[in-house]
Amino acid sequence: MDKIKIKHLPKGVLITIIIVSIMAYGASLTLKTESHPERSDLIYGLILTVLLFALLIFAGLAKTTVRFGKGGIIKCQWLFLFWKIDLDKYNAVTYKLVSNRTRGGGTHYSLHMMFYDDAEHFKCLKESLEQHSAEACIRRNFDWTELIKLYRYIEQNYPDKAKGYE
Repeated sequence: MDKIKIKHLPKGVLITIIIVSIMAYGASLTLKTESHPERSDLIYGLILTVLLFALLIFAGLAKTTVRFGKGGIIKCQWLFLFWKIDLDKYNAVTYKLVSNRTRGGGTHYSLHMMFYDDAEHFKCLKESLEQHSAEACIRRNFDWTELIKLYRYIEQNYPDKAKGYE
């Protein structure tokens, strides 16, 4: 069984981080509005703030582990979240290079692998790319990326589903 690690953040995680951030901001706001907060309230607020920053850093550094090689089931894990992609349920698998402008004026590249069950519905795995990998991908040399290892496995074992670069 092969294993790759990619920089992929599952869908609901970003929403969860935003909700926890709003809750932490609300807790700190209630401490600021009190005229004489208790010492225990200040300690709780400080602990909550430190935990929030630790959660944000840990979530930003964690990578998704993708296991494949035993049949058509691809197992994905990000921290404590697990999900499976069953290739038998999908009709086509494609990949594409996506560029996004950043606020500072730079460009962020990511490789998207889409698993289509019909023309409108698909599941996507995304890999954020480093600058040297992105430059190679622009030249159509995708061998620098981890996600292409998964695509090569699909291409080899399920050639009717592997549709190539989109």
